[in-house]
Amino acid sequence: MHKIVMSPMVVIAEGYATTATIAKHGKVSVLAAYDSENLLSVATAIRERWSDKMIVIAGDDDHQSENNSGREKALAAAKSVGGVAIFLRFSAEERAKGLTDFNDLPISESVRKFFWLLGRCPDDRAGLSELGL
Repeated sequence: MHKIVMSPMVVIAEGYATTATIAKHGKVSVLAAYDSENLLSVATAIRERWSDKMIVIAGDDDHQSENNSGREKALAAAKSVGGVAIFLRFSAEERAKGLTDFNDLPISESVRKFFWLLGRCPDDRAGLSELGL
């Protein structure tokens, strides 16, 4: 709780592994929703408790599923609380291998940039978009 209070933003990730990766490298408050269905309720609870925090949903891109619930639920949760949903852009080769989330890649250049941006001012949404995240 103390880390959330002290941080200008809260990152909400769908699963535990993604949450652990972001917490280890991102130096920001990060919470696990544990399932895409929980993203909205976690984001809403954070918004109700800390109305001043920027909320970032680190979404999974379940591109292999018919309805891509990871992306849909992340976008809906972010929109509902006035936050931002971010996703890594995977190459065709990476997508063919089944990569879907932040924990699927080693700490590559794009992931390092993501973690660097998380440490910046919470209003730097433009920077997140420029990276295609």
